[in-house]
Amino acid sequence: MKNRLYFYQFFTQILYLLSYLFSIAILLFTKYGYVPEIYFLYIYISLPIYLLTSLFLRGASVFRFSFLNISFRLFIIILITFTIMSSITFSLKLSESFSRLLIFESLTMAFFINLFVAIAFKKLFKNQSDLHENIALVLPNKNSANHYLYNHEDFDTVIYYDEGIDKVRNDLKSKNITSVYFYLQKKELSNIDLVLNIFSEDPIKIFWILPKLNIKNSLYSLKNSIKDAIPLTINKQDKDWSQLLAKRLTDLFFGSVALVFFTPICLLIALIIKITDLGPVFFLQERHGLNGKKFKMYKFRSMKVHDDSIIVQAKKNDHRLTWIGKIIRKTSLDELPQILNVLKGDMSLVGPRPHAVTHNDYYSTKIKNYMHRHRVIPGMTGFAQISGYRGGTEDIKKMESRIRHDLYYINNWSIGFDFKILFLTPIELIKNIRQTY
Repeated sequence: MKNRLYFYQFFTQILYLLSYLFSIAILLFTKYGYVPEIYFLYIYISLPIYLLTSLFLRGASVFRFSFLNISFRLFIIILITFTIMSSITFSLKLSESFSRLLIFESLTMAFFINLFVAIAFKKLFKNQSDLHENIALVLPNKNSANHYLYNHEDFDTVIYYDEGIDKVRNDLKSKNITSVYFYLQKKELSNIDLVLNIFSEDPIKIFWILPKLNIKNSLYSLKNSIKDAIPLTINKQDKDWSQLLAKRLTDLFFGSVALVFFTPICLLIALIIKITDLGPVFFLQERHGLNGKKFKMYKFRSMKVHDDSIIVQAKKNDHRLTWIGKIIRKTSLDELPQILNVLKGDMSLVGPRPHAVTHNDYYSTKIKNYMHRHRVIPGMTGFAQISGYRGGTEDIKKMESRIRHDLYYINNWSIGFDFKILFLTPIELIKNIRQTY
């Protein structure tokens, strides 16, 4: 089943921008018969402000919020845009060049057009808000085939967990399941740890369908309800498209700046590697990315050319390291080529660090919920790295702590949290430079 929700929200945002431009243009043509040049300047400045405010306040998330909530958000977007633009034009002494009444009228018109767009999308696509790709309903056994959700259209397949852990896990992988909704009867609640353990090795979203209960008067939100079922979120990263877009735009902007700034250093490192060792400059290795999808991660080669079919973490006084390799690993300069991974979209500037595939295969069977760290895009640095878990993890306890920090980051993510991690990364790098090999 296609995930069309993000497309609808993206399209809604585009319509918001077009309605904003249309409102200004139609009123200018009504008054002047054309668009005066000074108003082009106004549009150039105000359009990014309007877009960023809308993204920050998630004005296009029409499926996530109530009608009143969306109306309030759209009103605040218009108010902030008008306030900022009034301040800018006043400070630049351009306020007399613009008709404040005309601008106010255009923003008011944009508000009502956007409100109409939001209502139309909520009405036309009201059943699309909970669509996910490849959703599985997990029931106790085949005797549950008469379950009231068995034939529900939101589910692509039905899996029975009494068929064994290996069978269920194989089904999840072979059918590329990205979300599971599992149901337990009241008498089976003691099996919840067993059921969750089945999903612990895969980067999938997990929802627990609660038994039918009369909770209409409770504070529980029913926005994710499916038919009469109440899905309780177990591990879903509850971020909408505008937040993810903001993160992506941040990656593209700061990634581009970093690429320009570090290019001379990268060229120097590449030259030294080539002259002193004659081997390849870059080391490419497969890593798991978002939802476990593999990608090639770039690094400067820091070791002598050797058979890398068996991956062993670098350790103190490792004979495989070249002299320049020791320096760039200590300072993490060997990670700079991953800026290309960020710009390609395989990685983010901030997120859980991607481990070698063989390490993932090993630790996913040793650490519960290990693969849940791949529910987000991996990063060049992360919360674990600024918390003292940078570099090698010699024992499983250290890896467990790293995973605990990664999952905390996923569950508490925000743009502000990312900026904090980026700010603290060089400080942590200098502080713990002796611990890195």
